[in-house]
Amino acid sequence: MRFVVAVLSILAVHLCTAVPLFAETHVVKLYDFYYEPKDVSITQGDTVRYEWVDAFHDSVAGNPPGLTALPYQNAFNTGLDDTLPFVREVVFTRDMLVNLPAPNNRYDYYCTPHFTSGMVGSVTVTRTAQEFTATAAAWQVVPPNNSAGGAECSGTLNGEETEFSINCQHTVSNATSAALYEGFLGEEATKICDLDLGNTISGTCTLTQDQANKLYDGRYSVIVASASFPEGEVRGQLARSSVNRSISGKVEFLDGAGLSGVTVSNGSRNAVTASDGTFTITGVSSGAYQLTATRNGYVIVPD
Repeated sequence: MRFVVAVLSILAVHLCTAVPLFAETHVVKLYDFYYEPKDVSITQGDTVRYEWVDAFHDSVAGNPPGLTALPYQNAFNTGLDDTLPFVREVVFTRDMLVNLPAPNNRYDYYCTPHFTSGMVGSVTVTRTAQEFTATAAAWQVVPPNNSAGGAECSGTLNGEETEFSINCQHTVSNATSAALYEGFLGEEATKICDLDLGNTISGTCTLTQDQANKLYDGRYSVIVASASFPEGEVRGQLARSSVNRSISGKVEFLDGAGLSGVTVSNGSRNAVTASDGTFTITGVSSGAYQLTATRNGYVIVPD
C-alpha cells in the first residue's frame, strides 16, 4: 500500500454569534415635528425602526449643529425622506456600543431641519451579559503534553464588559495554580488574572475594554498548572456560548491539490471531503476542537 502524506489545514474553531436569540424591533414614528415615542428603552441587539408619517425629517445621533460633537456623533443617520412611506432601521449592535459609546448607554438624536423646534429623541440601551465556555485539555497547552487531566469551564462577561467571572470543574491531580491568560490557541500565553484553586476553580477578573474585546475574539484561555507540569497541565480556550455552528477546512496534498473522500471528525460529528478536499462539519457548539482525518491508503497529518 502506498502512503501519501496530506495536510489537514484546520485544527480548531472559535465560532459564535453576537446576535441575541430574541432581539426585538421598536417602532418610532416621525411626525411634524416630533418623534413618537420620543424616548425608548431597548436591549443590546434590538432594532429601532423609524417610520415616517410626515415628510422631510431624519434621525441623526449626537448633538445638533452648533454644539460639541459627542463620542457617538453620527453613530446612525437615517437620512431625509424623499417620498412616503419611508422607513429606516438601526440595529444597536455590540460593535456600535463598544466603538461608539454613549454615557449611560443613552443615544440622543435629532432631526436636522427641526431640532430647533424641539424635534429630538433618545434611545437608552441595556447591555447584555455574554456567556463563554471552555473545555481544557493537555493538547491545547504549548507545548502539548500527555496528561489525562481536564476541566469544564463556564464564564460570564458582564453587560458593561468590565468583569469576567469564571467557574471550572477540573480533574487535575495536585493542581498548584489556575489563571486566565491571553493568547490564541497554539500561542504562548500571558497571564491576566489569577483564579482561586480548590475542588473547583473560580474567580472574577477586572477587564479593560481592550481586554474584553480580546476575550470576545477568542484570545483568552484558562490554564491549570500542577507539580508535574508547572508551566501548565491543561488549557481551555474560551469561546462565546453558541450552538449550531460549523467547522470548515480542507484536506490537501503538499502541493495544494485537494483530497476527496476523507472523513473528518471533531470527535462527535463527521464530514466527508468533496472533490476539491473541502469539508464542513455542521451542528457543533462554539469551542476549540482537535480534528482527525482518515482515508484508507493515506496518512493525514495536521499542518
